[in-house]
Amino acid sequence: MDNEFDGYKAFNADFSNCVGEKCQESTVYEYHGDVLERRSGFHFCKRLEDVFKYYNGLKKDIIICRVKALSDVIWYSDEDYFYGDYDDIGVCSKIYIGNVMSRDEIIACVDNMGPYSLMRFLRGYRLNCEEIEYIKKMISDSCKDVFFRDNLLDCISYYQENDVDVYSRKLKR
Repeated sequence: MDNEFDGYKAFNADFSNCVGEKCQESTVYEYHGDVLERRSGFHFCKRLEDVFKYYNGLKKDIIICRVKALSDVIWYSDEDYFYGDYDDIGVCSKIYIGNVMSRDEIIACVDNMGPYSLMRFLRGYRLNCEEIEYIKKMISDSCKDVFFRDNLLDCISYYQENDVDVYSRKLKR
């Protein structure tokens, strides 16, 4: 399999998908039937941060793999009031599920995320203390826009450090 991947797919901690089918890494899967967006086939996200709309990594352990579509892909947008637009959602009939991504590989993806993508990531993936400090430093060093910097740091406080009052304190100022 070549090293070029089309996106990311998340699984439950037991490597089952959202309909309970067990999968494994470094394996090709084929769906025999009509491929329909939001309904049937192998779904995946173009961007890592978008998988957390479908698998909440804050509340449970999940597995994330890079994937390669081996058949035609139907790309669509999945709109949601709370999370906003998720534009590059794909579904195909044949897919290669790559190796399970390590935490280091997942965190390395953060370096290339813009502020909105990083917020979605922070709302959906449980970080450890070292990862939180790394991302805080990255935000402080690279985010020159005060609005985005403060919002990203508040997002870390709320979702990662369980500071449930961070937003109400800001409103009181």
